[in-house]
Amino acid sequence: MHADSPTISTSADSLASPSARFRTTLQFLVPTVLAALLIGSTTQQYHLDLLFQVLLGALLASAWNIVGGYAGQIALGHAGFYAIGAYTSTILLLRFGISPWIGMLAGAALAALCASILGILTLRLRGPFFAMSTVAFAEIVRLTATHWESVTGGTRGLWISWKPDAWLMGFSDRRAYALVALGLLVLVTAVSFAIARSKLGYLLRAIGSDEDAARSVGVRSSAAKVLAFSISGAFTAMAGTLSAQYALSIDPPTFSSFEISIQAALLSAVGGMGTIAGPIVGAVTMVTTSNLLRSTLGGQFGALHLLIYGIALVLVMLFMRGGIVGLWTRVAKRRHVLKP
Repeated sequence: MHADSPTISTSADSLASPSARFRTTLQFLVPTVLAALLIGSTTQQYHLDLLFQVLLGALLASAWNIVGGYAGQIALGHAGFYAIGAYTSTILLLRFGISPWIGMLAGAALAALCASILGILTLRLRGPFFAMSTVAFAEIVRLTATHWESVTGGTRGLWISWKPDAWLMGFSDRRAYALVALGLLVLVTAVSFAIARSKLGYLLRAIGSDEDAARSVGVRSSAAKVLAFSISGAFTAMAGTLSAQYALSIDPPTFSSFEISIQAALLSAVGGMGTIAGPIVGAVTMVTTSNLLRSTLGGQFGALHLLIYGIALVLVMLFMRGGIVGLWTRVAKRRHVLKP
């Protein structure tokens, strides 16, 4: 699974030299600056919405990749963490006037706690049994949000009154939301890189490759997986908080939808599971493609854009097992080998 990962070198020797550290810094800095310049130069609302969706998708996929890509644990319940982040920050804002910035941290902490408990209870399971347990968790969160009307608003949801106050995450310029999403994406990417080059990253990759073999040589797989699951859940909750503030409303069908969990996993898989760049590449490719198909075909041919999107997705999964990044790596290596 991780033959092509991570795309940024994780060798301690390669990172020791100043030139290697400089190249690594550029790998983070250049795309971040280009993305910020793109956001700053975008004025049309459609393009801003698309940029925000791409960045949010990359954030979700990168968070999922920590547990699904590195550790090989196919979790399909991240919609639960997403909803926890959205509801926690929104309830704190509406009931107590607490800033969404603080609510974002509170939601992340609560999601990490839930992920830790869920991980302790379920990460001993393997394959589809673990996946289904995470789906059950997300369903519990959805049902709680639906029926706890006195707190969550039930099926009506909760509405946020917009105020021009940056401390309340109310930005007059919508580009600010995309910049916040970019900042969170940079943060989760930096954390992913730190994990990839750390002892935890090596443990997670060993678990993902062959957990029984890893346990036989003394790897504490449960502790490593619980930690990765908690970090993944925390960042997913942050994405939920930002999305709630961007939409100014939350409800169970939107913020605890199974589609959120599927999207996080698929974007990472299409881009390249277990790689640094994979989730970002997957989000840029698939979110942009989906929006373009919807805008060009959706009105005239009903759900034809979904059919085309699905076929493309199946082809990628069948013929590019390592995702787009894996294919690019193999082509680059082959060209290097064949170079005279």
